[in-house]
Amino acid sequence: PSSSLLSRVAGPSTGKAGLVETDKERISRLVYEVSKGSAFFENEVKKDQAAKAKIDEMRKQHERYKLQDSSLAEREIDSYWKELEMTRDLSRTIVHVDMDAFFASVEELLNPSLKDVPMAVGSMAMISTANYHARKFGVRSAMPGYIAKKLCPQLVFAQEHHTQYRDYANKVREVFKLFDPYFISIGLDEAYLDLTDYLEEEEHVNISPDEAVERLRAMIQRQERASAGIASVTWIAKVCSDINKPNGQYRLLPEKEKIIEFCRNLPIRKANGIGRVMEQTLLSIGVTTFGDVAIHRAALRHLLSKKTFNYLSLLYLGLGSTAVSR
Repeated sequence: PSSSLLSRVAGPSTGKAGLVETDKERISRLVYEVSKGSAFFENEVKKDQAAKAKIDEMRKQHERYKLQDSSLAEREIDSYWKELEMTRDLSRTIVHVDMDAFFASVEELLNPSLKDVPMAVGSMAMISTANYHARKFGVRSAMPGYIAKKLCPQLVFAQEHHTQYRDYANKVREVFKLFDPYFISIGLDEAYLDLTDYLEEEEHVNISPDEAVERLRAMIQRQERASAGIASVTWIAKVCSDINKPNGQYRLLPEKEKIIEFCRNLPIRKANGIGRVMEQTLLSIGVTTFGDVAIHRAALRHLLSKKTFNYLSLLYLGLGSTAVSR
């Protein structure tokens, strides 16, 4: 099977925290094999074929464009990027908090016997999440339970308890309010907070952002485990929250050079808005990290929509929203 089909059928299995790096290829192939013959598999094959046709056409256009002189386009883009740079705001301290395997963690609190076994929340039809013991086998959210069971025969299923999930989420939100009364919840298990005002309060002036987030996470851990990312831009804070998962945190210092270096080395799929088809399209052009956007900037502007190119420009520069709605 092609790498694109393997990736499509495996879904986010191989990108989840808790999976050993060396197991990713094995998990992808296992999911592929156990999915064969299912309606899900046939649908993914059709989508992969459609994506391939689109990508092949894009690749042909790219080959033709490479024969042209792109120096003028590159100068225009460089000028545009200088204008974007003028909008950089390093003044805010944004935190993205992501509860670790939230539904599964609540189930473990409700039934402690589940803590030390591979467990998924859901049924043989579909699972909503899995604990980290199960993730080591490639079990993930939005995976049919029968496939998960093939990956991990000893997998235990836990029934969903949505009332309890909301109760625990509300307890965590009470903690968020202490740090930012205007925080934004993303579902039950994620939130964005702006700690700028908190850190400027007289009683907190000697507390670093790292210490403040450690304090926040310690208060959350009375109920649940959480990971966090700290940055001056919301989308980067979200990326950072995934770096030391589970139960960790990472801060990207609010310095232009460090931000640009971080983004240049960032795989393109790490940012929101870069889906599987766009990822494969960019890979076919030679763009594997956001640093490659600069190398191929003229071709990308020619091949992609204005909106998409402008978005990639922001990602390359490490720019974006610095506001948590207030």
